[in-house]
Amino acid sequence: MSCSSSSRRRTRRSDTAARLLLLTGSLLLCGIVAELGLRQWQAQSRAELGAVGVIHRASEDPELVYELKPGARTRRDGIAIEINADGFRDDPFPGPRRAGEYRVVAVGDSVTAGWAVAMPEAWPQRLEALLSKQPPGGAKRVTVLNLGVYGYATRQELRLLETRGLAYQPDLVILLYHLNDPDAADAGQLRSFRRPTSYLLHWLRGLRLAPDEREYHSRIHEDHADEIAADFRRLGELSRNSGVPVLVAVLPVFEWEPGPDGGYAWADLHRGLERLAGQNGLDFLDLAPRLTAESAASVSNGIWHPNAHGQALIADELRRWVQASGR
Repeated sequence: MSCSSSSRRRTRRSDTAARLLLLTGSLLLCGIVAELGLRQWQAQSRAELGAVGVIHRASEDPELVYELKPGARTRRDGIAIEINADGFRDDPFPGPRRAGEYRVVAVGDSVTAGWAVAMPEAWPQRLEALLSKQPPGGAKRVTVLNLGVYGYATRQELRLLETRGLAYQPDLVILLYHLNDPDAADAGQLRSFRRPTSYLLHWLRGLRLAPDEREYHSRIHEDHADEIAADFRRLGELSRNSGVPVLVAVLPVFEWEPGPDGGYAWADLHRGLERLAGQNGLDFLDLAPRLTAESAASVSNGIWHPNAHGQALIADELRRWVQASGR
C-alpha cells in the first residue's frame, strides 16, 4: 500500500514538473516570438521614417546619440527639410556676433525644429522676424539661431548647448521644454540610434508608463524627478558660468477642453518646473495660458506639435517676454 502511494506521489510530482517545464517553455517561446516580432516591427518603422531618417546621422558624442546631418535635404508630407552646414534646420549661420547684433540661441526638440511646418514658420524663425521689427536694447539687428533637433530630450539639449550652443555667443538662450522631455529612454523617432537591449521589455515598460497620455506625462515626471532636478541645476550652472541668461519656456500638451478654465490637466507640472527654474536662477515662461486660450485643434497637429498658427503664438509670446524683460 505504501509503495503504491509513494509511486502515485512520484507520478504526481513528475506530472507537475512536466507541466511547469511545458509552461516555462511555452512562455519562453512566446517571449522569443514577441521579441522577434517587435524587432521586425521596429525595423519596418525605421524604414518608414523615410524623410526624417535621411537627415540624421549617429553622433560621435555618446550623450547626443544622434544629430542632424549637415547639408541634408529631403521632403516630408510635401514640406521641404533642409539642414544647413552647421547641422541645423535654419538658414546659414553667421560667423562671430557682429557689432550691434542681438543674438538668441534656441534649443529644443521637434517643436523647435519645426515639425510639420515650413522652416520660416518654426517659432525661432518667426521670433527673429518679430524682434527684427523692434530690436531689443537698441540693437541694430537680431539673429535667432535654431538649434532644435527632432526627438531630443532635455539631457541631449543641454549637451548640445554645452558643446556648441554657447560658442555662438548668444545674448540669450531659450530652451523650449516639452512635457515628454524627461523620457530620454524613448527620445525621438530614431530608435535605430538608440536600440534597447530587449524590445519586449521596452514595450512592456511603455504599457506601464502610458495607459493614457494624462498618466504618461505625470508618471515620467515622477519617475525622473531626480534627473529633471539635476538637468535644471546643470542648466543653471551653464548660465552662471557663461554669463548668458537662460529662459525655460514650457509648452503645454495639446489636449484640453474648450471653456473658461481650459480643462488643462498638467498645470501642476508647469508650476513644479517654474519652481525648479527659480531655484536655479533661470528665467521661466509658461506658454500654456496663451495657447489654451484657443482650442487645441486650432493650434496643434496632435497632442505634441503645434501647427503654423501655434508656432506663431509661441513666437509672439516669446517676443513679448524678450521686449518686456530687457534680456
